[in-house]
Amino acid sequence: MELLKIAEDSGLEVIVGGRIGREEYSSVHGSIAALDRFVVAILMHATTQPVPNDPLVENPSCDYSV
Repeated sequence: MELLKIAEDSGLEVIVGGRIGREEYSSVHGSIAALDRFVVAILMHATTQPVPNDPLVENPSCDYSV
């Protein structure tokens, strides 16, 4: 999932703030309406796509309770 692309497509402004080594740091700005569209897009994506490297998907018998 390309989180920043979903943010931009939702109407949020993504600003690259800097880079340290291989890590890139960004800020996201926008209206509450754009944030609402972003949340809906993430929820829709989450319900249609499997989560990679999810320990519960890889091993459903694992007990992660605290």
